[in-house]
Amino acid sequence: MKSITIWIMVLTCAFTVAAVWFIPTLYRQVVDKSNVSIRVDMSGVVFTSEQPMWFRVDSTEISTNKALEIGDIKELRSLVSDTCSTYPMYVNAIGKLAYQSNNDTTNLNYLILLTLSFVLLGCSARTLYDFIGRRCYKKEQDMSVWWPWYVFRPIICAPIAALLLVSVRTSFFSNLFVAKDLNSYLVVSFIAGFAIMEFLTMLRRLSKSLFDASGFDSKNDSKKDNAPKATTGTDNKASAGK
Repeated sequence: MKSITIWIMVLTCAFTVAAVWFIPTLYRQVVDKSNVSIRVDMSGVVFTSEQPMWFRVDSTEISTNKALEIGDIKELRSLVSDTCSTYPMYVNAIGKLAYQSNNDTTNLNYLILLTLSFVLLGCSARTLYDFIGRRCYKKEQDMSVWWPWYVFRPIICAPIAALLLVSVRTSFFSNLFVAKDLNSYLVVSFIAGFAIMEFLTMLRRLSKSLFDASGFDSKNDSKKDNAPKATTGTDNKASAGK
């Protein structure tokens, strides 16, 4: 069992080193491929205020490196006066840019790998934290019992990364992903990997609240108990005799 413990720690350290080694390259690829541009003649457009850092304007195109939301679209529209003759053309270009930024998938492969790397990095940190804490301080780590959890914990990170990748582009977790920028998303990915037990517990509670039918059955049973019972003819005659 000691050899299994050693191999688990070696693999955990290998996962950590590999994730740290590939994250800069993957991050650079995601950022480079996240830039979305629309070709439009901007020579006659006059801006009345400073442009945000995630929005770039050239004489022949406009571009952004994030998925534009309604608030972003309103902010970009306010940069140009509505009395300007090129305002309708500018608003139309912003609409096309917003649509393209929310439907571009050229960086999807790199984003999947980057998400998985951050989830694995958080998972590795939690694995080392749990192992050292229980082995060295509490002295109660029984690897003959817990070795499957340490082995399969990185594998569980793969579906978690896929769930995060889908959730960030939906309104279901809008309170969790308030800002759909890359850095905030990667921080959440690392936390999900580190707090993998809490994340799985949250999913279990969510699935039970969505799909558990026990509450529906108990409500039906209570309705049946409270429903008036049908009286027979004999009961009616007896009550009439009284």
